Amino acid sequence: MNRKQRAAGGIGVAAGLTLAAWTAAGCFLDLAGTPGGDAYLPDRRDTPDATPDADVAPDEGEDDADSELPEGSCLTDRDCGDTTCADGSLWCNAGACEALPPMTCPEDGVRCTRNYCSVTSPTTSSCVRQAASSWCPAGWTCDQDAGCVRRDRACTSAGECDDGVACTEDRCVPGLGVCGNDPIDADGDGVGDQGCAGTGRLGDCDDADPEINPNHPETCRNLRDDDCDGVTDYADEDCAGALDNDLCADAVPLVLGVPTLVAVSGDLTGYGHESGSACGGEGPDAFFRVTLDSERRLVLDTAHAGLDTVLTVLRDCDGDEVLCNDDRSDVPTAGSRVEHRRLPAGSYVIAVSGKTAADAGPFALHYAVLDLPPAATCSDPIDATDGGTFAGWLTDEGIDAGSCALIRTGVGRQERFVAHVAAPADLWVSTAGTSFPTALYLRAGSCTSIDERECVTGEAWTGAVLHPGAGWSGDAHITLDYLAPGLDGDPGQPYRIEINP
Repeated sequence: MNRKQRAAGGIGVAAGLTLAAWTAAGCFLDLAGTPGGDAYLPDRRDTPDATPDADVAPDEGEDDADSELPEGSCLTDRDCGDTTCADGSLWCNAGACEALPPMTCPEDGVRCTRNYCSVTSPTTSSCVRQAASSWCPAGWTCDQDAGCVRRDRACTSAGECDDGVACTEDRCVPGLGVCGNDPIDADGDGVGDQGCAGTGRLGDCDDADPEINPNHPETCRNLRDDDCDGVTDYADEDCAGALDNDLCADAVPLVLGVPTLVAVSGDLTGYGHESGSACGGEGPDAFFRVTLDSERRLVLDTAHAGLDTVLTVLRDCDGDEVLCNDDRSDVPTAGSRVEHRRLPAGSYVIAVSGKTAADAGPFALHYAVLDLPPAATCSDPIDATDGGTFAGWLTDEGIDAGSCALIRTGVGRQERFVAHVAAPADLWVSTAGTSFPTALYLRAGSCTSIDERECVTGEAWTGAVLHPGAGWSGDAHITLDYLAPGLDGDPGQPYRIEINP
């Protein structure tokens, strides 16, 4: 969006969303012995080739050439697609795609081994069994068959194996004649408890829930650490490439409770266009969701995305648009940024869109949900150095006025911003989309400096535009003021301001 387009632009009241068809993508679960799997040698679901094969590679016959199949129908398992090893697989049964139950790896009854599903290639998965001696007491090792043992401690009965630890089960391993000391498993999930202080073991990270343990696959949308590796959902490498959020209805929930910007990796390649935004964005889009139980500060950006993006915050899929941003700086590929200073409790959808249909590819959405900030004053202004679109309520009760609006803004609240501009830049500021008349003051040195560089006013919705031209460097102190029609100094409505340093 160029300067002229920005100056004429506004903000829409609602975003119209049109659902598009979607097909999930992911790995195939072609496991030997799985009914309908590609390693399950020729069956009635295979098409007749010159020489029937196992479908481990595209069939050599003409019958498996690309064709337009009715939705849900298939010739081979490959026509059905797949998801991940945790979510289950699809197979072709009598010409129709059917779902197999989620893949689970059998427990072996040994409490110091991990048994989990591993994606070994884009088309195969397998169960992995791994000994974890760190789950045993200090000085013990994990035997994949016998569990936690001390090979230097011979025995003939369990009574000789007491380790003095209350939360282990002591035994003499049959056939080995050595002591075994297994951690107690309170939730019965096959993994010893974490609550055995002083034993040096890691073990289960939730002793009350059998669906949470190091053997459990990570479920990528339930906002919890299922496999006890310390990371949750899409932050877990097990979920890499598992974001299927092409539709707003499939928006990925953001994990809250982290104090800094968190990166969520995504890819717009192959996605369709669904969202509408006052900031544009006609390319493919991906959706995320954040649910707040109280007023919070929300910060989002796609900094250094490498493609031209548009960020939009909506009140749910079919709700009004809250905030949007096209470019946070003069470099479109530097990404977009939005910051809502006081977002009310509720459920919100975040759309990351390509600016045009050609703007598709990998991106990272950075987000932070923070406590409400203090009032933005001259001594503690909002840092707008990273640019973007800001929303909030006027908070500074100091008395101030610019040269272009002395009478109408001498009392009441303002909002203070500062942009630290290191190199000469084409500074641009707009309040388009704000529902009340505004005034903008640009000053050098401080927000109360007599060195006023520009002062402009604007009506409701169309807003005011500051544009001192290319070549600004140093600290730009920006005051957003209410151009009151009377003596009331508080508009009682949120502002919207875009700052592009």
